[in-house]
Amino acid sequence: MGLYYLLLRAWVHLGDGETTVRLLSCIFGTVTVAALYIAGARLFDRTTGLVAALLLAVDAGHLWVSQEARSYALVMCLTTISWWFLLRAATAARGRETWIAWAAYVVTAALAVYAHFYAALVLLAQAGVALWIPIGTATSDSITGGRIPRRVVLAGTLALVALLWPLARFLIAHPHHNIDWIGSEHQNRLQGVLWPVMHPTSSWGLASVAMLVVVGPGAIVAAWRRLTITTRWRCGVVLMWLGVPIVIAVATSLLLTPVIDQRYLTVCLPPLALATAVALTHVWPPRWFGGALLTVLAVDSVSVHWYYTHAVNEDWRGATAYVIGQAAPGDRVLFYAPYVHIPFDLYRDRLGVVRDASPQGPRHGQSLAVATAEARAQAPRVWLVLSHVDSPACQRAVARDLGSRFASGTRRAFTQIEVDLFSAPSDSSSGQAPAADSISVNCPQR
Repeated sequence: MGLYYLLLRAWVHLGDGETTVRLLSCIFGTVTVAALYIAGARLFDRTTGLVAALLLAVDAGHLWVSQEARSYALVMCLTTISWWFLLRAATAARGRETWIAWAAYVVTAALAVYAHFYAALVLLAQAGVALWIPIGTATSDSITGGRIPRRVVLAGTLALVALLWPLARFLIAHPHHNIDWIGSEHQNRLQGVLWPVMHPTSSWGLASVAMLVVVGPGAIVAAWRRLTITTRWRCGVVLMWLGVPIVIAVATSLLLTPVIDQRYLTVCLPPLALATAVALTHVWPPRWFGGALLTVLAVDSVSVHWYYTHAVNEDWRGATAYVIGQAAPGDRVLFYAPYVHIPFDLYRDRLGVVRDASPQGPRHGQSLAVATAEARAQAPRVWLVLSHVDSPACQRAVARDLGSRFASGTRRAFTQIEVDLFSAPSDSSSGQAPAADSISVNCPQR
């Protein structure tokens, strides 16, 4: 997510409050709605683009990523804009206009991958469109048959490879802790496909997604033979935009290792909304349009209501204030992953506490096992701060290892966070901390 954090670093000069920080993603989410309207209108018509934008705007998943201080709204925005530029390159008059549109597409697509590398799955769908689906030149408001000039495709491909080569080298040379946790958490490959879809989505959220799939891509596939050639290739573009990332992710999860996470595949939300809009405006009978649209919006509204009433964020403000208020000199604050201390540091600084008042672990580059061994041997008390409390295996592993040296004194639950205090030495402790390599702590590194 390098591009997002680069932008965020400049953005926080406006303020580091929750509202200001999350506003950046909110802007990207709003721009995505506008970009989907423009792409849908260019590929089909203004009505289709407007319906697609409406469906995306009220989608709970889109609202979720648009309020997170992470890169998911940015990558969704950039991939949608890149599709618009690709369509412009395909429908522009040959010559300078085509090259300008294609250059804009290359830059936007490359930035999308630097926002999140799952955008590369979208680029594969775009490659299929550029090479095989017959998009041609524009004549007034219509699009005639033909293909994107191969020399343009070749030049754009070489430019993309050049722009993405540094990222490719980085991914090849280093382990991917921000994706390896999926395989660690889901040893069963089928579970790795199904569980991210089911959790932590509400039943209404699943119902809204299922309805969109039935109304959208399901209706398009069922009516494929009845569609005209012109409508068919346009629908093919939408189905490739939606299907290629999903098919590759599912195949990789089943054949190699689980790689599916709800947040990573939010790049599929815009094409899902567009597919549903296409089904409502071009596939289903016109007399069904109003009733079907209202039904989809009604189910979506219930899902959105559930999101705003049940989906809550981690209470780092309360957990940090509790630890800082109760900590004693020499205490150690232990997190199951190094990056988890970032929100803790943020709220501790707001409380005016000196940063090194309570040593933390794991330090950068330090394993959780080594940090646990140090805490056992050096600290009179250890505060174990667990976020992602839906990972019980991690919680049990860390608590078991600390329990061999300490007796758990208190446990305090906050929203999506649990704080355990290990204080009095346990009777079974010999006073010697075991070696780090004897500690079996294997927690997902998200």
